[in-house]
Amino acid sequence: MGAVLARSKPGESLVGMARPKGRHLCHGAAVNHSGNVWHATHYGVNPSSGRIDYDALREQVRRDRPRLLVAGGSAYARIIDFAAFRSIADEVGAYLLVDMAHFAGLVAGGVYPSPVPHAHVVTSTTHKTLRGPRAGLILSGAEFAKAIDKSVFPGTQGGPLEHVIAAKAVAFGEALTPDFKIYAKQVVANAKTLAEALVVRGFAIVSGGTDTHLMLVDLRPKNLTGKAAEQVLDRAGITVNKNTIPDDPQSPFVTSGIRLGTPALTTRGMGKPEMKRVADLIDQVLTSPDDATVSRVRREVGELTESFPLYQSRPRVA
Repeated sequence: MGAVLARSKPGESLVGMARPKGRHLCHGAAVNHSGNVWHATHYGVNPSSGRIDYDALREQVRRDRPRLLVAGGSAYARIIDFAAFRSIADEVGAYLLVDMAHFAGLVAGGVYPSPVPHAHVVTSTTHKTLRGPRAGLILSGAEFAKAIDKSVFPGTQGGPLEHVIAAKAVAFGEALTPDFKIYAKQVVANAKTLAEALVVRGFAIVSGGTDTHLMLVDLRPKNLTGKAAEQVLDRAGITVNKNTIPDDPQSPFVTSGIRLGTPALTTRGMGKPEMKRVADLIDQVLTSPDDATVSRVRREVGELTESFPLYQSRPRVA
């Protein structure tokens, strides 16, 4: 809100990714303030590839002529072409805002392209892959700094949380270390391994794989809904979230997919062998969601996590 209000006025046009295609609610969803304060239209992905169709996006932006073009998402597993987004924005005089909340840690670790050279404004959380506190940040050039500062305070926030600012500093310090680069590299390697292991077991991955820390699993080949899978996996000690997939036939409250990510497992020190084991545990539960299987897998999950305790976590390449 702070960044968007600094670059556009209420009622102006915003173009962001459609929620079922992988975007976050704050990119113009009707149920979010961003979809009510601004006139939001949405772009999607190519139905066959599951990836952003930049030619279609260019045509849409030429037609809608937004004040703000938003790139980024919460369930898009592929690298985003920020140069293409900036070129499209420049054609119609729009500002480009990149929300890198999910992949900021991968950018810091050097395994994902930085949006900073291309965007007018970049926003991010400081948790997720960046592994800091639940908070946020806004990056911009000096030309927008004053407007953004004013938009944040007194525009959208009150007093600062000094302890959170200190926690951010700790997180940024960690992100500058060699260990963080190892962590970021392993996060992506683990995600690719987990996705591949799930495909071998008959699961479908939207876009065919991942370039990042997350993947969107299409459960329709397994005749399961995301809601059912989320609930039974939770009983087994495996935390995932139900998630819509492109052109999802189910409602957002049920969904046909689940979203998985590897930062937390990687932080504990797990590598590729453990990702294969996690895929196997997920498959066992979703193939036979009976009480006996769930109880047995929950015990195995406990044994796995006890082998990688949080108090001695260290990223490793495996």
